[in-house]
Amino acid sequence: MSNLEPWSERQPDFANLFNPAFVGVLLRECCSGFHRVSSRGMSFPLCFVAPAMVLHPSVRNSLPRTVKARFSEWIRSDQTVRADLALAVKELVPVVRESLLIMISSGLLSLQAGEVVPGGNLNRVEDVTAALSPSLERSLFIGRWLARSGTTQSVFEAIGIRP
Repeated sequence: MSNLEPWSERQPDFANLFNPAFVGVLLRECCSGFHRVSSRGMSFPLCFVAPAMVLHPSVRNSLPRTVKARFSEWIRSDQTVRADLALAVKELVPVVRESLLIMISSGLLSLQAGEVVPGGNLNRVEDVTAALSPSLERSLFIGRWLARSGTTQSVFEAIGIRP
């Protein structure tokens, strides 16, 4: 999928799971986790990897429990997960673009010198937060983990894709 269909023409399941506001919130959590560890913004290309790691079930379920795990070792340990992640990153490019546009235009993310940093105040509704808590926690973890995983280039090389 290189371009997204108009909202009214999207399949309901696709539109619900890949809602740009939902993906944007996950992306903001990733950027927040990254910023907490590195005091920098997440590189723009990594913004396309992080949501795929949260949203793809086989990738999400295989994530390590601690940020001390090495990304390169994790991704090499299961070639199916590596292939799934590479495909998910490519397929989600239009969704992530749309999400970034929404989050940046709303001030919840900002782009500074090629890095994406969290901004604004994201008010959370308790019921929604409880339902999304596992995804939000995984997003925060992925951001913290990616901040400790070397360069953007080394992450992309480990996955087997180009930014």
